[in-house]
Amino acid sequence: MSSLSTLIPSNLSLNEFSSFSEFEKAVLAKDKTESLLSTLELGLRSANLSQAFSLGYRCALQRLCPELNQKEWAAFCVTEESGAHPKKLKTTVSAKGVLNGTKSFVSMADRAKQLLIIAVEGYAEDRPILKAVQVELSVIGLDLTVLPSMGMLPGVAHGKLVLNEVQGSILKGDGYLDFNKKFRSIEDAHLLMAFTSLILSKVVRCKLNDSLIDDCMVIITSLLNLEFDDKPFNVLQLSGLYKSFEFIQAKFEANLLAISLDFKDEWLRDSKVFRLAESIREAKRALASSKILK
Repeated sequence: MSSLSTLIPSNLSLNEFSSFSEFEKAVLAKDKTESLLSTLELGLRSANLSQAFSLGYRCALQRLCPELNQKEWAAFCVTEESGAHPKKLKTTVSAKGVLNGTKSFVSMADRAKQLLIIAVEGYAEDRPILKAVQVELSVIGLDLTVLPSMGMLPGVAHGKLVLNEVQGSILKGDGYLDFNKKFRSIEDAHLLMAFTSLILSKVVRCKLNDSLIDDCMVIITSLLNLEFDDKPFNVLQLSGLYKSFEFIQAKFEANLLAISLDFKDEWLRDSKVFRLAESIREAKRALASSKILK
């Protein structure tokens, strides 16, 4: 692994991605085994929050499921009309991997070629037994429809997935503990890396407030040493990094006009994405704190 003192300048010496197609080509060609480093490297060349989100999301999925084809986009499918809590899920999977049901919110719906689907295999008393199932988009019985825009991140489409006797491959492990629950922290960390890398890139390229470089480097180095589990101090570390990011965001937004009016408008529209999982992160932080202070 290259040192940050080499990796960051070498990537900042390259131009930003001029289009989503150029960005997409780089992301799919990149070896994402070291997922946070890959997010950092390509995040330093991202031009906007749509690219940063897509990058962080894809690299997070590779960290969660190394079996994914690195040369294709992927999507994680959990949420249904009734919610994402295990007891709310109705999509089922048979012992042979046959899926039936509907997922109401699928990110990267216009680009994903491989899906990780959380489904109910059965019940132990009242507790659902969840499995993660890998499915190729091309299989018979699968319908993924792109939904209207959410009013932010125009480069990231969301969709509705309908599964009718769809054949998939059941992955080893518990669908909740090893995939659904685990992905929350992995996704949060990779998105934070992507967003922070984008800010660092803009600060350096546009010669903005130099104290932001220090602030970004603290988050970047901390993320590279983060452990992905639910041990209380690790949860609080990630929570603290998000609090630090709020401070960076405010300082960065005071300098948006120095970049361009178009970028300012896009940023203010798309930065709503930072608040999407805020309540979940806060609940995890409160639970972790209570375990430490009990």
